[in-house]
Amino acid sequence: MISSATFNPIMTGHATEFMRALAGFVALRLFPAFPSGTQSGEYYVWERENALNVPTNIRHAAGTAFVRSRPRIAGDQFACKDYGHEAPVPDPIRAKYRNYIDADISAVRRNTDIIKINHEIRVRDICLSGSVPNATPSTNWNDPASDPKADVQAGIDAIRRACGTRPNLMVISDPVRVILSVHPKIADRVKYTVTGITNLQLLAAYFEIAEIAVADQVINSGNEGQTLSPADIWGDDVILAYVNPARDLQAMTFGRTFFWSDFGSGAADVPIQINTYRDETVESDVHRARHFVDEKLTTSFAAYRLNDVLS
Repeated sequence: MISSATFNPIMTGHATEFMRALAGFVALRLFPAFPSGTQSGEYYVWERENALNVPTNIRHAAGTAFVRSRPRIAGDQFACKDYGHEAPVPDPIRAKYRNYIDADISAVRRNTDIIKINHEIRVRDICLSGSVPNATPSTNWNDPASDPKADVQAGIDAIRRACGTRPNLMVISDPVRVILSVHPKIADRVKYTVTGITNLQLLAAYFEIAEIAVADQVINSGNEGQTLSPADIWGDDVILAYVNPARDLQAMTFGRTFFWSDFGSGAADVPIQINTYRDETVESDVHRARHFVDEKLTTSFAAYRLNDVLS
């Protein structure tokens, strides 16, 4: 007999403590969370004219109306989709735990881990799509003759010319971070500041960008049942973006993660709801994680991608 699943507030709270390191996720840095009171609706797509077309004849004469202007904003649709995963806690497994709830927490963390990774992959796929302006460096960055500074500056200039704003975020995978940390041109530039091994703050200062986020997450890139083939989710592409986490649909930002607020609310994260039910056919308590989200590219020209920076 399977009973109805019910909301589990205790396990929902534990869903924030997932197995993988929070610092290694970058999807919500690129596509900040936006709570919606409805499951679907219209959102604004920012147009370049809003940033670059500025009225200049604004001299006011007494008794006349002031010059007015309105933003040009196109519309598109979002629809928060129901993503979910279940993890059973069999009675014999629970018996191995000294504390009753620890087995439940373990199952919830696995649920959350799977949902977070899937969100990371969906945002990555959007960032790697043809909708985002991109270029491939002429020389790979693991070649000492390469010039990462010039490659990144070209991307910064492309974003600034397109929308009048410099990017404030640079996303790199850990293999790219390792190469940059020992790149001779960067090490030479900072050698009188600290040792030749650079950290993220020094890299950000070197590239003249506000923040660098490192994508640490790894997944099996092989097909199920085949030999395990671990690979970085974000590969060796570099993303430059202007990101504005303000909850203002008319504000320019690279992308948003819309989430249905009926399933929770959060300042920086997208809530995951945990429901629990009993499945006597397998003698298990089952924890179901649900995630109602839709990831949308809202300003494609507010980002720039450098492809395959490593050989």
